[in-house]
Order: sequence, then C-alpha cells, then structure tokens
Amino acid sequence: MLAALVVALLLVLASPAVATNEDTVRVNEIDPAEGFVELLDLAPPGEQFFFGEAYAVRSYDGAGNDVAAQEYTPPLPFTPRSPFVMSIALPAGGGQVCFERQRTPESTLPFEEYRLHCMGYGQVTKPAMRRLQLGPRRLPMPLAPFPSPGDSVQRQPCGKAALARSTREAENVDVPAACAGEPTACDDPRKTDVTVPRLVVKLPRVHDVDRPFVIKVTMNEPGDFTFRGSVSVGYPRPGRVFLFGPFERELRANVPVRIRIPISASFKRKIKRAARRGVETRGGYAGVGRDKACFKNRFHSSRSFTLVP
Repeated sequence: MLAALVVALLLVLASPAVATNEDTVRVNEIDPAEGFVELLDLAPPGEQFFFGEAYAVRSYDGAGNDVAAQEYTPPLPFTPRSPFVMSIALPAGGGQVCFERQRTPESTLPFEEYRLHCMGYGQVTKPAMRRLQLGPRRLPMPLAPFPSPGDSVQRQPCGKAALARSTREAENVDVPAACAGEPTACDDPRKTDVTVPRLVVKLPRVHDVDRPFVIKVTMNEPGDFTFRGSVSVGYPRPGRVFLFGPFERELRANVPVRIRIPISASFKRKIKRAARRGVETRGGYAGVGRDKACFKNRFHSSRSFTLVP
C-alpha cells in the first residue's frame, strides 16, 4: 500500500515536459536608444536548432501595431547560450518585441498564435502576448518602464523584465527586486535550483489511539509537505481500513510543523476490539516535501506504525 501511495504522489507531482528548441529562444534585452534587440537561446550548449522553418523578430508599438521585422531563414543564426544581437526599429514611448514563427499568407490563425516570446517597455496598452509559458508557470508578458539613455530592458531569471545598464552581448544584470516573491530561475535553466531539500518527519512507531496522533515535519528550506496514508485493523490480513489525507502544509525553513491525523471514535473502538482478540492494527504514510524552486525539488518520505489501545 505504501508503494502504491508513493507512485500516486509521483504521478500527481510529475515534472513538466521538456520544451522544444524554438520554445527556448527569448527576447533577452531591448535598447530603444541604441536600436538593438538581443536574443538568447536557453537550450543546452551544443544542441542544434530543432526546427528547419523560418522565424522573425518583430517590433510593435504599445498598441500592438506592426513597426518593423527581421526575418531569418535556415540556416538559422541562433546558437545556444550565445547572445544574438540585431538592429530593428523600436518605437519611442512604448513598444514590444517578439520572437515569432514566420507568418504564412495562407494561414487564418490570429497573429498572436505565431508569437513564441515577447517583451515590452514603456506605455503598452495592448500586449502582443497576454501570457507566456515560462517553465511550469504562465505569467503576463514581461514589461518594464521606458529606459533612460544608457539603460536597457533586460529579462530576469524569473521571467520578468527590469531596467539596468545596457549589457549588449554580455550577461544581463540581476535585479533582485524584479523577482521578489517569485520562484527562482523559472526562465533561466542555467540558474535552476537542483539541490534536494532535507526533510525530517517524526511520528511514533507505536501509538496509543487515545492520545492525539501527531506527525511533526521540518524542512531545511521553505516549501510544502503533502502526505496521505492508511490504517488497517488486522495484520497480516487486513480487515477494516481507514484512509487519511491527502494533507498539505506550508513549511518555513527549519520551523517544525505539527499535523494531527484524525482517527474517528468508531474506528478507535474497532482497534480496541481487535486488540482484545489479539489482532494488531498497523498503518503507514507516504509523503513528499517540495521546495519553492520553479522546478520543485522533492524529498520523499514513508513510514509504518502500529496503533494500540
């Protein structure tokens, strides 16, 4: 039963699918004063561009009207993890830039369906993309105020945009305030947190059913803990079975959380009647602790216990 519960939790909390190569290209930096846009392909180094079709970088004004476009046909010039800088007309006051599939005259799809990643600046009244899929999260299109001379709009690891000193063909400036409260590295696999949290779960191996049945959980970083389990009267041949959970609790770093597992009065009476006949009652739980990384790291825990009068 414990193995089945662990498998069920793993299926529920499965990791998202890996993105295709065209989905890893980002509008990484926009400098309206200098008239340049920088793209960055987040795919692992050495990976070939997956699709053989044509793409475009297109600029729009704040109302979503076309301003200019640069089209790229195979062989494509994008190299994983290397900035690609291009010149394009960028409107003053407010604008947007998108990396897109090439539009086809015969298609009847809305233009938004061609757009893969967009970023905006200044006064934008009609975003080119309302929401973007960034890792496992959907966020509004990244948008920053109009930059002063010498500054640019730069994509941040969480997927948002911020202003910083222009970094043409160099690593963007990290602006922590832009990602405050957001999971880390949702839009930068180079900075993904891969450290598994340490979880400590305490509960009695043998527990008196007339006392509160409490499980105590501590994790070394903020996150959450989800668990479920069962109790069966009769061992090794189970009779009555009591299921509990799933329970979920938020965790703060190194702060113990006590979670009470409710056992009904009627089930307690069954346990006591079974004990008088010499029949044991045993149970178990399976749980998963997850940190707050964008792609959550997991610590799995399971335990068995015995309930006695």
